[in-house]
Amino acid sequence: MPLLLPTLLGCFSHTPVPVPITSPPPTGLLFVVSGGGHVWATFEGPAPELAEPGELIQGPEGDLALVRPLSTDRVPAELAGLTSVRLASGCVARVTSFVRLDRLFGDPTYAGEEVTSWTPELVVRHGAAVVAAELEGCAVERWGRAAELAAPVVWNTEDATMEQEQAARSALLASVASGALEGVPTVDVRLLRHPGTGVVRVMAHAHLDGSCGEPTGSVLGLYEVDPNGGLRAVVERDLGDVLTVDEILDVEGDGELELIGRTWLEQQLVLESVSGGRRGGLSTPFYQCPC
Repeated sequence: MPLLLPTLLGCFSHTPVPVPITSPPPTGLLFVVSGGGHVWATFEGPAPELAEPGELIQGPEGDLALVRPLSTDRVPAELAGLTSVRLASGCVARVTSFVRLDRLFGDPTYAGEEVTSWTPELVVRHGAAVVAAELEGCAVERWGRAAELAAPVVWNTEDATMEQEQAARSALLASVASGALEGVPTVDVRLLRHPGTGVVRVMAHAHLDGSCGEPTGSVLGLYEVDPNGGLRAVVERDLGDVLTVDEILDVEGDGELELIGRTWLEQQLVLESVSGGRRGGLSTPFYQCPC
C-alpha cells in the first residue's frame, strides 16, 4: 500500500491551466465612418505602425482612407474586447475585424506635394491614423458604443418659447463667456428634454462661423428653468474651435452631459463635456482651399 501512495497523489496533482482573460470593451463613444461598402467604428488612440501598402478607399463625402488590416496581436488592448457595437438608431452591428485607417480630405498639392493624386505613402505622411473595427449588419451612422454597455441617453430637442429664447439669448450675450466673440453672432436657442425623466434645459449657442479672413467664435449657455419660468445658468463657456453643437447626450449615464460638434471646415468631429474638456473626436486633415 505505501508503494501506491505516490501514484494516487499523482492522480490528484495537476498543472494549473491559465484562464483566458477577456478584455472589457471601450466605454466611450465610437465615431463611425464608411467607404467602399465598408463601415468602421473608430477608436481614438495610438495606431500601430505597419509596413503593408494597404488599399485606398474613397468615402461618401470625398474623404480618402488607406485601409490596412490588423492581426490580432496588433489590436490595442483597449479595443480587443469589442465584439459588437450599438449604433445611434439602436441597430447592433457585429465586429468582424480590425484595421488601421489613415484618413484625409483634399488635394495633395495643398499638402506641398508635386503630384496630382494621393499614394498610400502620401496618405500615411499627411493623414490622421486611427484603429477601427469593421462592422457588419448595420448601415453607417454617426456614432456607436459597445453593445454590452448601456446606450447613451440622447436629449430631445424642441422649439423654445419666445420668452425662453429671448431670456437665454440675453443671458448668454451678457455673460463673461461672450467676450470671446469678436462680432455680432448668430444665436440659436433650443429646448432640451430628457427622454426618460422629462427634465428640461434651455440651450443657447452663439457663434461666428467665419469665412476667409473673418473671425470665428463659439460660446454656449445651458440654463435650468425655475418654477416661475426664469432661467438659471448651469454652464456659460467659450467652446473655442467647436463651431457647431449637433447633439447633446449623456454617454455613460452618469448625469454629465456631452456635446457632439464640429470645428471650422467641418473636418474635425468632437465629443466634449458640456461643462468643459474634450472627451474624444475624429480628425480628417483638410488639404483644400478653404475659401
